[in-house]
Amino acid sequence: MSSKILNNDAELFAKIVVDAIVSVRTVNDFGDIVYPRKAVSILLQHGRSLHESRLVHGFAMNLSRAAQGMPSSVQHAKIALVDFDLRAVKMKLGMNITITDPSKAEAIRQRELDITKERIQKMIAAGANVIMTTWGIEDSMMKYMVDSHILGVRRVKKEDMRRIAKTTGATIVHTMSNLEGDEVFESQ
Repeated sequence: MSSKILNNDAELFAKIVVDAIVSVRTVNDFGDIVYPRKAVSILLQHGRSLHESRLVHGFAMNLSRAAQGMPSSVQHAKIALVDFDLRAVKMKLGMNITITDPSKAEAIRQRELDITKERIQKMIAAGANVIMTTWGIEDSMMKYMVDSHILGVRRVKKEDMRRIAKTTGATIVHTMSNLEGDEVFESQ
């Protein structure tokens, strides 16, 4: 707090710091009260004034929604945390398909998109209204999510995903395949 930069706003930042640390107060396994400093994230907003600094109760990320038409906020969020790509499914390495009829190439491309759409539909059917992925989201899937009023966030850091999962009690889904080979998505 003795920084030359913060000197004029020392009271504002002192209040923010104290409120932030008090808000992460927990009791460890031994019954001791601890204040985990790593539980407080500091986000920098370039082009903003120091006077505009504020404490956000909850979890804030420096990411935006995947498409402008998606909701900017969601009440009673049911978050799907996925660690796989929501872009068109591509063939696995080493797999080759020889197509003799050019009209079938478009059918294969469409099926690749349909697989991704089915995955998103299963998440929505399970009750998700926010979908966060560590990978990307196909443009056509973003349009589908906009039409379904789903907030999509792509390229979320794995560290942020783990913190969200820990905070909300959610599980990060790495694959939708079950032991029988079917794709399922179950809400928790």
